[in-house]
Amino acid sequence: MFDSSDDEGPSDISMIHAAQATREFKEKFPLKSETLKKQELERARRTPAVRKKLNFDVTMSPSFVEAEIKTVQANSEILERKLTMKNEEIERLKTFIQKKEEENNRLNFQKTQAEEELRREKYQNNAKIARTNLELEKWQTIGKKFYTWFNIAKSQLEEVQELNGDDWENPEKIEKINQISREFYKFLENNQFTEDFVDQLAAGSIQSYCGVEFPVRQNMKTECVRGSEQLNSTELKPPGNERYNYFDRGGRYNRTSIDYEKDEKIQRLLLENSVLKDNLKIVKGRSERSMIIEERNRSLEVEKDSLQNRLDQTFGEIEAMRMGQARQIFNIDNCPENSEKYLRLIDRINGLLIENKRLEKDFEAATSRITKMDQDLKNAERRNSHLEDVYSNQVSKFNTLQKEMEDVQAKYDTSLENFEEVAAKLKEAEKKIEESSVISTKSDGDSTLLAAPPTDAGNSTQIFHMASNPLNLAHAEFQDQETKKRKLSELDGAEDSEAKRIRQEKIDELEEQLQMLEREKNVIEDSYKLHKDLANKFRQICIALTGLQIKLKDAEEGICTVQSEYEETNQGQFVFKCFYGTTRIDMLDVNSDSSAEMIRKWEPLMKKYIGERNSIPAFLAAMTLQLEQEREFDETMHERTHTFSVYHED
Repeated sequence: MFDSSDDEGPSDISMIHAAQATREFKEKFPLKSETLKKQELERARRTPAVRKKLNFDVTMSPSFVEAEIKTVQANSEILERKLTMKNEEIERLKTFIQKKEEENNRLNFQKTQAEEELRREKYQNNAKIARTNLELEKWQTIGKKFYTWFNIAKSQLEEVQELNGDDWENPEKIEKINQISREFYKFLENNQFTEDFVDQLAAGSIQSYCGVEFPVRQNMKTECVRGSEQLNSTELKPPGNERYNYFDRGGRYNRTSIDYEKDEKIQRLLLENSVLKDNLKIVKGRSERSMIIEERNRSLEVEKDSLQNRLDQTFGEIEAMRMGQARQIFNIDNCPENSEKYLRLIDRINGLLIENKRLEKDFEAATSRITKMDQDLKNAERRNSHLEDVYSNQVSKFNTLQKEMEDVQAKYDTSLENFEEVAAKLKEAEKKIEESSVISTKSDGDSTLLAAPPTDAGNSTQIFHMASNPLNLAHAEFQDQETKKRKLSELDGAEDSEAKRIRQEKIDELEEQLQMLEREKNVIEDSYKLHKDLANKFRQICIALTGLQIKLKDAEEGICTVQSEYEETNQGQFVFKCFYGTTRIDMLDVNSDSSAEMIRKWEPLMKKYIGERNSIPAFLAAMTLQLEQEREFDETMHERTHTFSVYHED
């Protein structure tokens, strides 16, 4: 025999064989932790393929979408703050410019008033000039008349002097004639040339005076002498009684028959004089107004010059303030030279333009990302139905496998119960065999004591008679048990290590797929609920703003129904068909009584807005306005919840 006490330890070959056997045993019969670890690695390796197979986009997860939305919101807030600062600066400059414009408008208004006053003064000045010219014409007429009459009277006086040469030597008569001129000069010194007197002098024509008529000396010597001493009392008589009749040496002129004709002329000239007086008063008022306008014109010209100077100063201040603001904005005061300032200003402007373009690009990128996210949401909605179908198929497969497992478990339980029954029967058979053996031994002992009856076998042999052979029964039961075990082993093939492991892997894989599908289903359900909530909110806002309920009946065909919120009946609705990718929208005529009634009701508006102007939105707006106007005022005031407010941003 081999003595183990003399062994110092296992050999190298045995250790190698032991390690190899251990490795093979672990490969065939791995531990549960190693199996789970391998499953995790396999799951991580198969996850992208499964996601790709199921057309599942990781970017559709709420966390990823929320992160993108937060990033976009942060960028938008930064841009909004910068835009708000720029807008505030622009508003402040606009306010300042508006104040200056108001002051400029006020100065322009004053300038306009001054120009109006200037025009008024010019008008008054022109009236004054016209009045002066009129008076000048009158005096020219008077001068022409009296100059002509003076020459006529002088020539007549010379002729009278030649005819009466002897009488001129009488100093008394000569003194009397000379006294007339001196008295008349005294009369002119005391008399004032009023307007009436001037009009009276200017009245009539030059031909109205033909000189002094002298009768024949033999018949009317006295009248000729008196006629030679008489002056023209028609045109040169004063306006008062004392002016019409003035004396020479206390004597009065005698009237002749010619004075009656002159009285008629005087009456006619007085009538003309009254008319001319009225015209003169009108011209005088106009001339006074023209003088006033002229004075105001001069004052307004002075004020205009001062206002123009102030306006120039204001524009200079505005330009200076603008330059100051430019220096403050672009920070170019530290530059030593104007050229450097100009270059710095250009660089600053270019920098601002580049930054503005960059911000615009960022905003466009954010807008495009938001648009892409909207498209991804729409694609996710389209994938919802497919994923739900896949999920339902996987669930049905899982339920089928679970039912099969339950059936197999039930069969296993049934076979186990049958095995237990067979084992119990086998034990009973063994007990019976033992009992029969005990009985046989007892019978052998009793045979020695009792004398057995004689038999054909002799005295040494005894025969035990049984209905069936116990050994045959035991063999039959054993055969049945083996058959049942064989059938049970065939049914319970999963109890083998390899089959059990394969089945467990399949079950784990199915459970993993089920869990992944459940997670995907939760994500899809969350996104679907979010989209549904957003769609409901958007629909409520559209109804509140437009007063129209729009329902999409067939998304693929683009068929939708439109019903006004103010429509009393729920059957009154229009059916439209939208052509995706174009601006074309067609109204469908549905063969129903309600549709025909709606078309008859709104046929005038349809002809006006859809037929003539080709505008369905205008038709819907006109329909909404008409329905709202047809409602009762109390009802609209009771139901209306719309408010109006103005938001002022600080």
